[in-house]
Amino acid sequence: MTPATPPTPARAPLVAPASRGPSCSIGERSAFAELSCELKRGLGSLGPGIAVAVGQVRSDPPVARASEFSTRLGDAVARALGAVRVIHGAPSLAQAQGEAGDARVLVFVAPEVASGQLRVTADAYSVV
Repeated sequence: MTPATPPTPARAPLVAPASRGPSCSIGERSAFAELSCELKRGLGSLGPGIAVAVGQVRSDPPVARASEFSTRLGDAVARALGAVRVIHGAPSLAQAQGEAGDARVLVFVAPEVASGQLRVTADAYSVV
């Protein structure tokens, strides 16, 4: 008798090898476009059916026009990834998963401003 394998979480992060394509520009395009290029390289190939959501900007003190910031960043990341859907409104991860619709992959972007520096992480989740 073989031991039962625990079920895999339905929304586990996807693991994809990082792209080794052309390098991203520095100082040639908008900061969001260059950042999005780096995120795309870091995430690797995700295939078709991508939804992108940007969570609330974490910062102390709060970022002025945080909603506009999240929208612009989400649009730039979606363009870079060829996403079919962008979820606006700085949702939580759980809200974004619920709004991903028929997307196959959800890329959740978490921006943070600390000591005047922008830090952005992006994780890819399968959508079931």
